[in-house]
Amino acid sequence: FVKGGHQRAHGILNGCLEEKRWEKGVIAVQNQPSSLMGGGLVRIERQIESSRIDADRTINSAFKDIDALMEKAKDMVSLAERISIKLSDVKTEGDETIALKSHLLSIGISNPVTRETHGTGTTYHKSLGTELSRMLQVPLKECGGVMSVSEVYCRYNRARGIELVSPEDVVNACKTLTPEQHGMELKKFSSGVLV
Repeated sequence: FVKGGHQRAHGILNGCLEEKRWEKGVIAVQNQPSSLMGGGLVRIERQIESSRIDADRTINSAFKDIDALMEKAKDMVSLAERISIKLSDVKTEGDETIALKSHLLSIGISNPVTRETHGTGTTYHKSLGTELSRMLQVPLKECGGVMSVSEVYCRYNRARGIELVSPEDVVNACKTLTPEQHGMELKKFSSGVLV
């Protein structure tokens, strides 16, 4: 009874109890304008509906932003591919060219490994491991040769763009890495940390 009216409601309730209206059968409902309109359950239902509409509006706006971001990411990866092709035509491998190629690689992976293209199970994880080792060459050197698997997961999925990989698949791909073939391997400390 935020807006008052509790005394009136109390009086009506007491009157009903004294008359024992429930024993008399069906009671006709009086349609009187009430000062309590919009209170109680009706008010709660309206607030819930309003909250739901606001949430829907916010979610729709967020998905529009994500769609626009994904379109921009596709453009950036295609630009990186074009620059990479032009750089591969350059005969000299100066420090600037090598640095630019490594930066382009960190922008995105142009043709990521997927279950559709490389199957499932061990074959898929080995292909992911090979792609992962190529992508991590420069970032691994920048980090002093050691990266946590969670950081590998984040960098790898950022480079893949919209073709995301699960954490479990990244760990399984890391398990396929060997120092002889890939120049890196997965280590597990006694604490359970994977690097």
